[in-house]
Amino acid sequence: MAASASQTPATGIADADKIINLALAYGLTVTVNTTEREDPTTYLVRFEIPIPAAYAGKQLGRAIAAAGTLTMIWTKSNRKGARGRFEEATVWSAEGSRPVPTVPAVTACVERLGDDANKYDAVPSPKDVIDVPHALHIDGELRREGIPAEHMRRIVSNRRSRGHLVHQDEQGAICIDNRRYVPQTPLAVDPYEALVESLYEADMTSVTYDVTASEDGTTRSCPSQDGKRLRRAVGIKHSYGARVEGDAERFTVDWRGVANGPGEIVFTCQRAPLARTSERVKVSELEVGDVFVTRCAWTVLAIDGGTFTAVSNEGQKVTQTVPEDTMVLRVRRASPPRPASDAPQRLHMRTVNDGTTEVIPTRDALAEINHAMMDGKGGVREMSASRSSARIVYKDNRGTVELRPLDEGQRPDVQERRPTTRDLTGPIDDAHLAFLAQTYAAVADRTAIPVRADMLRPGMDVIAAVRREDRTVDTAKHYNGPSRRGSTSLGPSASTTTA
Repeated sequence: MAASASQTPATGIADADKIINLALAYGLTVTVNTTEREDPTTYLVRFEIPIPAAYAGKQLGRAIAAAGTLTMIWTKSNRKGARGRFEEATVWSAEGSRPVPTVPAVTACVERLGDDANKYDAVPSPKDVIDVPHALHIDGELRREGIPAEHMRRIVSNRRSRGHLVHQDEQGAICIDNRRYVPQTPLAVDPYEALVESLYEADMTSVTYDVTASEDGTTRSCPSQDGKRLRRAVGIKHSYGARVEGDAERFTVDWRGVANGPGEIVFTCQRAPLARTSERVKVSELEVGDVFVTRCAWTVLAIDGGTFTAVSNEGQKVTQTVPEDTMVLRVRRASPPRPASDAPQRLHMRTVNDGTTEVIPTRDALAEINHAMMDGKGGVREMSASRSSARIVYKDNRGTVELRPLDEGQRPDVQERRPTTRDLTGPIDDAHLAFLAQTYAAVADRTAIPVRADMLRPGMDVIAAVRREDRTVDTAKHYNGPSRRGSTSLGPSASTTTA
C-alpha cells in the first residue's frame, strides 16, 4: 500500500520517518509501499531526484532518473511495543547499484541526493543571466575576464536545449562542471575624477559660486568664489585629503575626519545664476559675446554691421544678415576686456638657496607652487605654503626656493648679475674670432670683444661692421637671430663689437 498524494509519506518508525522528513526537506520525491499481509509489516521506501522540466525527456533527464535513486526496507512486528528494524538499502548511480549497510550511511546518501537535486533544480534560463560581463574560473583559477552577458545567454540556452547540466548559484554565477562564470561587478566611478571632468567641460567665463559651510548642524554663508579659481582649488583640496564630489553645478568639499583639515566641516559650492540685464538694442550695437533672444537665446560669435554669426543654447550655429537698425532684446553683455594699463602685473620674489633673488610674474610663482603640490611632488623633499607664499626644498640641484609676493611700490633688494664675457660673446669658433681680429684692431689688442645682438644694451660703444666707425647704442629694437657662423646680427647688416 502506497501513501496517497495528499498524505505525507510515513512508516510510523521513528528512525525511518526521520530520514523521510530529511528527504522531503531536500525536495526529493518519496514513496512508501507497505506490505501488511504477514507479520512483520514490511516498508519499502523509495527516494528519487525530481527531474526538472528543462531536462524532461532528454538524455540528462533519463540519466537522472536512472542514477538518482535510493531504496530502503524497514520491518516492524505487529506485536504491541515492537520496534522497527532496518533491513537493507540500495543506492543506484551511473556505475550501477551498491548496498548501503547502516542507517547513518543511508542518511548520508539522502543528503547527497538532496544536494544533487538542488543542483539540477536550479536550472537557469537565458533571462536569469545577470546583465554584466562575466569572468571564467576553472577549478577556482581565474582564466578570462570580460565575457559578454549575451554570450553567456547563448551558452545557457544551448545547454538547456541539449539537456546538459548547468545551474546558477546564490551569487548568480553560471556553473558548468569545473567551470564557473562569475558576474563582474562594474568599477565604481571615482567621484573626484567625475567632478574634475565636469568642471573642465563647463564654461567658467564670468561664473561665480555661492559657498556655504556646515558644521555641527549649523550652516553659514561664506564669500562667493570665482569659478576658475575654485576649479583650480579643487585639486589642492583633494590632495590634502578632502572628499570632493558632485558636478559643475553643485559640489561639496568634505573635511570631516581629515587630520590636517580645517575641522569637521563641509563646504557646499552652488553655481550662482548669471546676472542678466535686458535691453532693446540695434543689431549693429551687438558685440562678440553678447546674448540676445529671439525664439531662443543666441550668443554672438562674430558681427560686422548687420551680418552676424551666433550659436543658440541648443548648439545651433547660424550666419545671418539683417538691416542694421533691426531691434533685438539683449539679455547679457559681454564682459569688456580690462585695459592693460588698469591691470598692473602682480610680481613675486623668488630666492634660491638664500642667495640669488629674482622678480618673476605671480602667475609663474603660483604655477611653481601648484606643480610642487601636485604633479611634481615626487621631486620635493619638504614644502610649506601659506596663501601665495611658499618654501620648497627640492631633492635635486634646484635646492631651496622661497617664493613671496612683492607688494605694490616695494622695491626688492635685487642686484642684477653683471654678464660675463662668455654671456656677451656666446658660442664663437676660433676661425671667426681670428677673422674679427684681422678686421678690427680693437679686437686684436683686446680693447673690444664681439657681442651677441640680443645682449646689446643702451650705452654700449660699438664699431659698425660696414662703415667701421664708432657708435653708441641708443635703443635695441629687434633681434634677427643667429647667423650661419653662430654670431648674431642687429638689423640687416650690423655685426657688432663693443669697447
